[in-house]
Order: sequence, then C-alpha cells, then structure tokens
Amino acid sequence: MRILHVTPYYLPARRHGGPVEAVHGLCANLAKRGHEIQVFTTNVNGHFDSDVPIGTPVDLEGVKIRYFRSNHLRFFYFSPAMGRTLFDQVKDYDLIHIHSLYTWPTSVTTKMAGRFKIPYLVSPHGMLTKYSIQNRNHLLKKIWIQRIGRPGLENAAGIHMTSELEVRQAKIFGFKLPQIFVVPFGVGDEILNHPGVKKTPPIIESVPKKTPLLLFLGRIHRKKGLDRLIPALAYVPEAHLVIAGNDEENYGPYLEKLARTHHVKDRVTFTGPVYGEEKMALLKGASLFVLPSYSESFGVAVLEAMAVGCPVVVTPEVGLADVVEKAGTGRVVKGDPKILGESLREIIKDPTSLKKMGEAGRKVVLDQFRWASVAKQMEEVYQSVINGS
Repeated sequence: MRILHVTPYYLPARRHGGPVEAVHGLCANLAKRGHEIQVFTTNVNGHFDSDVPIGTPVDLEGVKIRYFRSNHLRFFYFSPAMGRTLFDQVKDYDLIHIHSLYTWPTSVTTKMAGRFKIPYLVSPHGMLTKYSIQNRNHLLKKIWIQRIGRPGLENAAGIHMTSELEVRQAKIFGFKLPQIFVVPFGVGDEILNHPGVKKTPPIIESVPKKTPLLLFLGRIHRKKGLDRLIPALAYVPEAHLVIAGNDEENYGPYLEKLARTHHVKDRVTFTGPVYGEEKMALLKGASLFVLPSYSESFGVAVLEAMAVGCPVVVTPEVGLADVVEKAGTGRVVKGDPKILGESLREIIKDPTSLKKMGEAGRKVVLDQFRWASVAKQMEEVYQSVINGS
C-alpha cells in the first residue's frame, strides 16, 4: 500500500510530546512490513525550527519525510507549500492518515482527500475531548470543530483512537463519526532490549540514589496533573520526585513555587527534557513511575516505563489505566493529592509488590504492545478502510 501520513510536527520535534515518537514508530514499522510510507509535515519544533532539509524527501528508517516551512500562523502550522504539494500528489496514494486536530495540515488534507476521493483516517491523539477544548484556545477550537473539524471527522473513512477511554471521551460530542478503530501505540525493541545504562549521564547524577525515586516523564503541562503530584509528595516523606520534560509554557516557575508552599522543594528535581540514555537511566532507576493527568488519551511514557519493568501509578483519566488495573502493572489512583500521596507511600513500602508489578508490566508490553504487532493491526485497519469494509 502507498500511505501518506500528514502531521503538523514530526521527529526531531520531540518537544511536542510522546505522539511524535509514536507516529514515527508506527510509520517505520509499517515500512518494515513492505508498505510505501510518506510523511508530510512542517519544520515547526516548538518556538524553533527543526534543523531539517525543506521540501526534499528525507529517509528515516525507511520512511520518506518531506518537511515544509511554516513562516506565518505557526500556532496553526500554516504552510502554503504543503498545500500545493498535497494538491499535486494526494491522488497518488491509496490512503491518507491524518494526525491531530485544530491545525491547518488537518483541515487542508481533509479537503484535498475529499476532492480527489481518497479515503482518509483521522487520529485525534487525545484532542477530541472536552478537556482539550475547554482548557486552551477554547473559542478557536470550538469554531474549528463546528465549521471545519466536524465535517472532516464525519466524512472520514475511519477514526483511529489509541484507547477505549479516548473513544468514550469522543462520543460525548454526539458527532456522526465513521467506524472507530482502536489500535494502541507501541514500544520499540531499542527500549525492550536495552542492555542497561553503563554510565549515569551527568544530568541524572544530581538525583539522590538512596531514597525511593518517583518519576514523572513528559511535557511540563497543566493537563499532566503535576499540580496534584507535587502536593502529594508531602504525604511521602521518604521519597524524591524527578520531573523530567520540556516546559514550553513556562509552567515550571509555578510548580517550583508550589513545591516551596508544600515544603517539598528539597525533594523535587527538575531535569529538563531527557532523551536516549538519560531517559533510560531514569526509567531503569525509578522505584515508581507516576502520571496523574487530568486528560491523557493513551500515555506513551507509561508504556515505556512498563517496558523496562518499572511499576506505574496513573489516574483514571489516563488511557492506559484499564491495562494497568487489569494486568496488575501498578495502581490506578484518584488525583486528589492526599489520596494520591497516601497511595504512593503505601506502594513504595512493599518491595515485593513493586517487583511483581514491574514484571507484570514488562510481560503485558511484550505480549500486546510491541511495534511489530501494533503495525500489523494498523495494516489490517488500512486494508479495511481501503476496501470499504
């Protein structure tokens, strides 16, 4: 199959969160299965530009990527050059897979696909939720959904979601959506088969070695629930919390003030964004991974923690919560700081239980979430969409 993926940002723009890595993981593994995979994206990398060739195809693990410049309306990822190329080439593909909502690439691609009668699949990546609409650019998103987004979604050949929670959240809107296909994200062998960190990276050396280590890994964003995790630390006096991730919205100063207010500042370390060996050092060194999000359609970092045998604690609003509870890979806990903190303290006091949770997490990832099997599931979805079945 010839598949075109359209996304507002792509590697190396990791600052946009877990889906950036996940979309490439999907594309690379589809390419391994013999499909011709092309990606159209912009060079936007947060407030900066990715250092990539513009307009010239780049090969990354068998995936052909074309980066288009976005000079104006960057928050909307506006790129006239992408629009022109879509008009010229969209009819050359068997199917188009669109990632994200509320962006210009999404809007123009749904229109082009409709014009040339090319079936397309939309992955909202957690953006089709009341939380997403109500908590940032509320008016703009509401207008986009009603005038542009809703027709684009309802006319799609299918909708891809990564968890049953994401499906339930989307159905609240009452749209006449086409068939919804639930296919999770996956984990690559580079994480599953990682040999271990031989030397602790400098950025991690400041993290205490003797205390139980709680780890948050992800964007420093309001929806991640860090404003409940930091107060929760007051109920876990024996633990140290590492917060690792990029802060695009300057939310860090508020969190540091919150840590001072709750008298836990000396037990919180902000490392900034971590990748590669730095990330693996934290994942393998943590006693417990914690993601107390207010809204999370999946939770890529949770999956990565489970893959290396790290037990996890998540709130019910995290897409992987059902997996965590059913497989016993950790605990699903309400986000109230007192409830969360007391649960964390109880869990880290039981090393035997922690070990069992970690083992269960790795097993479920090996059984259900390897990229090879996830790509096969998505291949079957594509075939079904193309066949109209």
